[in-house]
Order: sequence, then structure tokens, then C-alpha cells
Amino acid sequence: MNKLEKKIEEDSKLFHDHELSIYFADQWKLIKAPLFQKCIIGYLSDRCEKFVFEKSTSSTGKYHPSYQNGDVGNGRHTKNVVKVLQVFERAYPDMMWDAVYAAAILHDSTKYESPESQYTDGKHALTAAAKFEKYLKEFTKHKWTTFTKKDVRDLKRLGKMTVKCIKWHDGRFNPLNATKEQIKENYTKKFYRNVRDAECHLMHLADMVSASKPLFEEVF
Repeated sequence: MNKLEKKIEEDSKLFHDHELSIYFADQWKLIKAPLFQKCIIGYLSDRCEKFVFEKSTSSTGKYHPSYQNGDVGNGRHTKNVVKVLQVFERAYPDMMWDAVYAAAILHDSTKYESPESQYTDGKHALTAAAKFEKYLKEFTKHKWTTFTKKDVRDLKRLGKMTVKCIKWHDGRFNPLNATKEQIKENYTKKFYRNVRDAECHLMHLADMVSASKPLFEEVF
């Protein structure tokens, strides 16, 4: 058993033995704002469906490297996107990284509609964004006696950016952006008009890098 195979085995065991908030503990710990971190932990525990992360991140295996498919493939893809973003943070330290990391953890959290779904949902970016936005509104209604007004302001500001990053993580492939015909023609203008935040672009780029088969299977 090589190093990667051993790591995959350990990761699968961690997933099956624990709930999502523990499986993604190393990822949500990167979020520094205390109330926003609490929000993400609550969302993972109460609203995320575990089966979505248990499935392959690619239902066809066309784009993603093999270790992101099979048992817990989507979970490993999610973790890898966060890992890529940690590299990006070194180059762009002044971004809203709490929001970007939160979006990375949740970006594919509705990728499959049900445990029986054979294929990924093409509109999962939109459904994931809407689902988290709804939870965020419910979460902010609580009376947070142990947190400051600044914590609450940070929560709302970071939550808003997280929703946007989730919504546009597909970039020009987002169903809001273009038709299939326009995507084939490399249509990008609408995407750039709608998304001017660097955080959204970094999220999209990390997702694309993680999904690259050649990057992991070819040396040059």
C-alpha cells in the first residue's frame, strides 16, 4: 500500500466513523471569526447530507483525479480544494479568507439530490448557495449573548460573501451564466460582469485546479 492509498483508507474511516463536523474539522478550523465558525459547524452538523460527500465528486470520472472518486470522493475533493486555497492565501493574504474557506467546504454540499442519484446535479452551485443563505438567516436571528456586535457584523459580512462564492464556484459553467452552446463558445462576459470579487475567482480557480486530471497524473 503506497502513501496515497493509505491516506485514502484513513480518510474513508474518518468519514464513516464520525459526523461531518469532525470529518471537516481541519478545514473549518481555518475560519478565524468565532461566530462564523460556529455557524459553519452548525450547518455541517444540522443541514448537510452526509451521502453527498460519500459519493464520487464526478459521476462520470471525466475530469477529476481518481482519488476524488469512489467512496468518499466528494469529501476528498472538498478537502483538496481547501488545500489549494491555503497555497493561494500565501499570495493573496488580504482576501476574506474565512468566507472563501467556508465556501470551499460547502460548495459541493448539494452535488447529488438523493442517495439514489446516479449523476451530479448541474445546478448544485445554485441550490447549495440558496440552502446556506436560508440557514444563515435563521442562524442570525439567535440572541448571541456570548458574542460581540462585531462578531455579528462579521458573521453577516462573511456569510454574504460565502453565498456568492458558492453560487459562482462553477465560473463560466454556472447555469446562470450561459447556455451549453455559449459555454462551448468560451462565453465568459456575463460571468465577469456578475462576479468582480477576487474571492469568487479564487474559489473557482481552486475548484478547477482540484478537478484537473492532468495536474495529478502527468508530470509535465
